[in-house]
Order: sequence, then structure tokens, then C-alpha cells
Amino acid sequence: MNIISRIQNKLKAKIRFNEKYREGFLANLSFWKIFLIWFGIIILFSIIYSLLDTNNSYLFNTLNNSKTNQFSDGLYFSLVSATTTGYGDIVPIGFFKFISTLELITGLLILALVTSKLVSMKQETIMEDLYEISFNDKINSLRSSLLLFRQKINKFRYMIEDNEFRKRDLGNVDSILISFSDDINEILQLLNRQIKNSFVKRLNSTQLELLLNSTISSYKRLRQFLFELKETRIKYQEDILTKHVKNLSNLLKQFNKTLTKFNSKENTIKVDKIIEEIEEFNKQNKN
Repeated sequence: MNIISRIQNKLKAKIRFNEKYREGFLANLSFWKIFLIWFGIIILFSIIYSLLDTNNSYLFNTLNNSKTNQFSDGLYFSLVSATTTGYGDIVPIGFFKFISTLELITGLLILALVTSKLVSMKQETIMEDLYEISFNDKINSLRSSLLLFRQKINKFRYMIEDNEFRKRDLGNVDSILISFSDDINEILQLLNRQIKNSFVKRLNSTQLELLLNSTISSYKRLRQFLFELKETRIKYQEDILTKHVKNLSNLLKQFNKTLTKFNSKENTIKVDKIIEEIEEFNKQNKN
């Protein structure tokens, strides 16, 4: 059983290799290369009609009712056979029937290859458009989510300013910080894929700048809220909110490391300052 299974695995691996090779070969064929192959086949078969001409196998001209072995007639017959036209003015006799049938099948296969190539190009165009839309929607969705976070944070800041913020409101803060953490994780994954995977669509400079500014602005609002919350003297040290702040601080450090790979020095300086202030807040909170 072990020997049989090994043989089967080798055969499967060979089949997968052959399929991959064929798919790669066909995918790399341009229309110009396909045309050259098609034209070469026409020339090849016209030479065969001229060289293999015998008394039993030949091309017959129905207009003159005579045998013909001219290269021009062979080229013409090869052309109409490869294009599956067949006007009937020149017909094959004997073994040439088999050869012309073989050329006809070859022409049909090339026609099918051209058709599949056109369909593949159309599908690639559609998929690229869909990916472009999905990619832009992803970025816009992240920016909208960060904007919503800033709006909610501002709402809590207004409540603090009006002395309306209570300890029970920390539960709502907790939920939006969880959502904010998820957004930052998605942004980090998106930026890291940009660096590691060359097949992923690249962010243009405008998209990157908008995404970075939204993230930095959101952290600034969070920092302002935390220091304003500290002034309320609401005891939340034992609350899960503290853990979220630490988690967000760690995510911001990861975000800062990613920025250095994009050579975004100006944004890196901004993030460094926010990190220092949040870490200072955490230290004060411990004390």
C-alpha cells in the first residue's frame, strides 16, 4: 500500500506540474505570438502538400479538373483549411484528406485559444474593476469608522465639559474602544500587506495620507479624552477601560513602526509624541 500510495502521489504531483506548466504557457501567449504560430502552421502544411504529393495523394483543382502541386495552390488550400472556410475549388485526394482534417482541427483549436484568451482578458478586466471598487470601499469604510469614533469621543468630551459624564458611561466608552482597536488592526494588516505582498493593490499617496491622518487624528482625540476623563476623578483604574488603553498604545507603537517603512517621517514624529503622552497617562494612572 505504501508503494502504491507513493506512485499515486508522484503521478498526482506530475499532473499538477504539467497543468501548471500548460496554464503558464497559454497565459503568457500574446495575440501576436498566437498569430505567428497560426501562420507557421499554414506554411508548414502548405510545404507538406507540396513535398508529399504523389499519384494517390494530391490536391485536385475542381475548376480546371486537374491535379495541382503548385506551392501557391497548397498555400491557398492550407489557408482556407486553417480558417475552416473551405470554398471547394481545391479538394484533397487520398492521404491528403487526413492531413487537411488534421490542419482543420488545429485551426479550430487555435480559434478556441484566441476565444478563451479574449474571454480571459475580459474577466481580468472585470475582476480588476471589482477589486478596485472593493479596495476603495475598504479604505472609505475604515475612514468612516474612524470618523464615527472621533464623533463619539467628542460627544463624551462634551459630556465631561458639561459635568454630565458618569461612571456608567464608561461601558459605552469600552464598546467604542473595542471597535477602534479592530479598526487599527485592520489598518495595520492593510499596511503590512502593502509591504510584504507585491500582488496586493498599492495605496496611492493620497489614500495613504488620508488613512494615516485619520488614524493619527483619532488617537489625538482619544488622548484628549483620557486626560479630560482623568480630571473628572472618576475611579476607573480597575475597569477594563485601562486594558483597552494599553492595547491601543501597543497598536500605536506597531503603527509607528509601519510608518517608518513608508518613509513617513512627519507622521512618525506626530505618532511618537502621542505615544509619549499616552504612556505618561498610563504611568500617572498607575500612581
